Amino acid sequence: MRQKAKAKSARMRPLVAFAKTGNFSTGCQDRGQINVLRTLDAIVLIPALVFAFRISALGNSLSLQSPIETTFNFAAGRGDCLFITVSSEDGNEWLFGVDTGSPVTVLDRSFEPILGPSIGHKRLRYAWFENATGAKFRSPHLKLEGQPLRLGKTVITDDLSRLCPGRPLAGILGLDCLKQYALSLNFRTHHLTLTPEGGGVPGAPVPIPSPAGLELPLSLTSGRARVLTTIFGERVDLCFDTGDPVDAELGPDLFRRALKEQGLISSNHWPSATGQLIEEIEVQNGSWNSFHYTNLILSLAHPVNRFRVNIGGREWGFWKTTENMAGLRWLARHDVVFDFPRRRLYLDQHSTGPLPSSTEETPATLAWWERAKLSPNISSAELAKILLAAPAIHPVGLLSPSFQWARLQRELKKLRIQLNPSETLRGLELEPADYHLEFTSEPCSTNQTKLTLEVQEAPPGPHPFRAGNDTILLLHDYNSEKSLLTWWAYILAQQGFRTVAVDLRGHGESSGSRVTYGSKELADLRKVLDRIQETHPHSNMGVLGLGYGARLGLMLAAHDSRVKTVVAIAPELDPALAMERAARAHSLTTTALSEAIVLAAQSLWTDWSTLSARNALTAMTQPVFLIGGRKDQIVLPSELEHLHRVNPPNSQLLLVKDADHDQIAYWLHEIAIPVQNWFHRWLPT
Repeated sequence: MRQKAKAKSARMRPLVAFAKTGNFSTGCQDRGQINVLRTLDAIVLIPALVFAFRISALGNSLSLQSPIETTFNFAAGRGDCLFITVSSEDGNEWLFGVDTGSPVTVLDRSFEPILGPSIGHKRLRYAWFENATGAKFRSPHLKLEGQPLRLGKTVITDDLSRLCPGRPLAGILGLDCLKQYALSLNFRTHHLTLTPEGGGVPGAPVPIPSPAGLELPLSLTSGRARVLTTIFGERVDLCFDTGDPVDAELGPDLFRRALKEQGLISSNHWPSATGQLIEEIEVQNGSWNSFHYTNLILSLAHPVNRFRVNIGGREWGFWKTTENMAGLRWLARHDVVFDFPRRRLYLDQHSTGPLPSSTEETPATLAWWERAKLSPNISSAELAKILLAAPAIHPVGLLSPSFQWARLQRELKKLRIQLNPSETLRGLELEPADYHLEFTSEPCSTNQTKLTLEVQEAPPGPHPFRAGNDTILLLHDYNSEKSLLTWWAYILAQQGFRTVAVDLRGHGESSGSRVTYGSKELADLRKVLDRIQETHPHSNMGVLGLGYGARLGLMLAAHDSRVKTVVAIAPELDPALAMERAARAHSLTTTALSEAIVLAAQSLWTDWSTLSARNALTAMTQPVFLIGGRKDQIVLPSELEHLHRVNPPNSQLLLVKDADHDQIAYWLHEIAIPVQNWFHRWLPT
């Protein structure tokens, strides 16, 4: 993924095919960049979760279909790419990207055991990563909303885990699939519709936006969807890439023209993973045909890697020329229909400026409260199912710093912990060492509750580094994942502790279609301790958890004496209260919630109070360090003070004056040193 290092703060724009990086800032008025990997033959996307599943016989001979309508992630076009849920005929579900810039559909290599024999190989050439050779297979049967998807004859597989760790993306629907439909995108309602030619009825028209919109001829050449149009007054050939979250990537001439004439707001450049310089600008305004826009984020397009062609028995080397690309941020300003069968593009502009940032609204895919918003009249039974549905997400904006990301990822060792034959937890382990990195935080000057986080090279310390043998288990919050704990992993590893961050059940790369709020997670985490003890038999163990993970950490310590201490940052008090507070924080109003919370507990055969932080604390003897923010509206300071009264002996409470629930875990300038000192005290190395 493209990467950006920006002075003070940056808001990340996650893309499917890149390991996300960028200065970590949540809430400052900046934007971050990420861009999709392009290949000459395919855009390759993210790693799939490894599931035990069956996909039926190969081939895609389909009868006449009705239109298929589904929802996509709220953050699409607001800094993130576009994701939907695709299933097998057995009902197994996976997260897929939708990318008009990818000529073919790509699956992760973990699918290969059930795809049958390979029928060849295909060289994949990446824009910002090393090239690879992917295996070719006959296409499997996949479904969307219960209806068969029309794929191309073949799919390509590749090992995608190196490109974007942490997101359970199983594949991407490329143009070989999409071109068989009219693809309709409504970014205001977050709905995607795939209409077969004729709308399912021979001769019937495909629904299009209002007559006030723009209609253009659309061509499909060289694996791209293109139109001939006018940008900034210049006639150009423009491709469309829903896998690119910027407004546009422009060739050198058009990029320079925009830089000179369109009112520069900001500019930036940073190295890609391969060292190639990425240049990006934001301009005040611009025109596209008869439409006008503001606040456009534009990247300089680079030639795709060199490729070779055999002509007359001799191999010739070529550089693919740069292409002008319109990305998802620009498309999201319209109601869009790509009528691929009839080769027409329809655009109905509804916004001159970009849609509000996803970091100001919602995460990259759907947490339970987001899914509930899609159905205002939802029944309590359906809402109970949603409360237990796994978010399995990689949130927008909460990513490690770009200019260090590649290095940070190289240091982290991947872990796979087998829970049972069909379920696994994925984790990252970091050995204690002086990595010469300094992590800092600073409140934004315009809003003291928002942070700028930075990482920079640091000189060696004045004393020789001493590596210990103790291990700290890092547990993320609900609707989060392990990569967001990279900061804490390095902070504590540089203090001599081994760190292990895991994706909890139903999150990140770990298995699980449901979350159980501790009913199953407790057993999962005890197996993580078993794994640590197997490889490091003399290691004492501590836990640092955030929110949902903090409560699970307290439960783990209450049931397992191998945990010597817990640092609980803004711990959930109990699942039911957390659900009610989350609904209020996200302006979700439904009369079904109270009954749904009861039904969810009944389906787990549990009582929410048995999974509460208070219940865990009263059963513990290990010291606990509670940390909260005085502006936290999810876990109130008064509630933490009450919890502290039942804390085991030698425990401690720290309340940070200006921190709220979203920021407290990264309020490093006030909590990093106390946390380090706490672990040194109770895990002496």
